[in-house]
Formats: sequence, structure tokens, C-alpha cells
Amino acid sequence: MTETIKKVTLASGQIITLVQLNRTSDVERLRAFFLGLPDEARHYLRYNVTKKEFVSARLAQLDDANHWRIVAELDGEIIGDATMDREPFAWTHHVAELRALVHPDHTNKGILAMMFEELVALGAKAKVERLFTEVIKVQTNLITDLEKEGFAYEATRKSYAKDSAGKLHDVIIMSNDLNLMWKRLKDHLEELDVPPSFYGGM
Repeated sequence: MTETIKKVTLASGQIITLVQLNRTSDVERLRAFFLGLPDEARHYLRYNVTKKEFVSARLAQLDDANHWRIVAELDGEIIGDATMDREPFAWTHHVAELRALVHPDHTNKGILAMMFEELVALGAKAKVERLFTEVIKVQTNLITDLEKEGFAYEATRKSYAKDSAGKLHDVIIMSNDLNLMWKRLKDHLEELDVPPSFYGGM
């Protein structure tokens, strides 16, 4: 079943609920979030997240061992989604990929940091030590947000991705040590005036 992790009241008075989704019953709820995004927000996504079969397959992977997902809700509606997937190979089993998306109407509220904080705590329990993410080079706002959480540039893959219109783009690889990210997340959440009671621990 869907599991509420915690609730936090923002300085604005809005109550954000962090939730772990059910692998079967929450397929349409998650798909509705993706369908409700502006076209430009979906333009650079890696997958066609509007397809029910894809959303269903991704949720079915969740196992709290190698695949995790946290969503943020406001008034019962999903406004943010974050995933963490561990590398399957023995020599990189300590590495996991983070991906996140917040609805454009709800950026700059600390929601990205809140979801990341929960995933980082889960990763620490699973002995994940290093995190990475891939971003299209033109997504400058997202890159800035990731830098705030401690991610640093690592490499560029030239003409590696195609957007929904078929245009090629460079992909930026950013990475972060898990312990460093934990500190940066706490500092960032404090700057955003998120109540100290929100913070977990590793």
C-alpha cells in the first residue's frame, strides 16, 4: 500500500507529504502527474513517461534494495517525483543514479532537496556510497539545483541524447559523494527554512 513517510509545513503554510508509492495501485496517479506537466517539462525526459506500460514497469521494479522512489504530494496530488536506482554490476554496486522532477509551479520550495534527503537516507542504509545523475546540457536551471545539493560536473557525452523533437543534445554527468550530499542537503533545507524536525539521519 501507499506509505506516508513524513509531512512538512513550508514557510508558506503549505503542507508537503513525502510518500512511497504502491507498486500496483498508484500507476495511474503517477501517470497523471506526468500527463499534467507542461510539454516543455517533458521535452528532455529520458523515457516516454505518459505511457501506462512504462510507468507500471518502473513501479514494479521497486524493491527497497536496488530501486527506490519518493514522491511529494500537495493536497493529495503528486507534484514531485524522485528515483534512485543502484548499478547492477558488482564493481559499481556502491553507486546509484538519482533522477528527480518537480512540477514547474512548485520549484524553489525545497521539494527537490526533501525528496533527495529521503533517498540519500535509504541509500546509506543500503550501503550506497556514490550518486550520479545525467542531465541534458541545456537544462541549466536543473544543473544549478543539482549543484546546490552538492553535485559536481564529471563528464560530457557529446550528442548523446535526442529530445522529443529528435534534436541531439550533449548530456552532462554529475556525481556526488553520499556523505557530502547529506551535509549539503541539510544546509540547503535550513536555508529554505524547512523545520529542523524534518531532518532524518544516516
